[in-house]
Amino acid sequence: DAGKDRETATEAGKDPEKEAQKEKNPPVVAASTTATQEEKDLDPEILEVIDKRLHPD
Repeated sequence: DAGKDRETATEAGKDPEKEAQKEKNPPVVAASTTATQEEKDLDPEILEVIDKRLHPD
């Protein structure tokens, strides 16, 4: 499962630069950036499914 792999990699790969960035950025900004990135990863599939439902031909 790609999602689980990504979570594990993120938890394991806590590199100092990213940790320092988290301290500078408000958690809300960091969280919304993550959500946006995940949406971008899923976008083509989601759009394809929506397109098929709207235009089932």
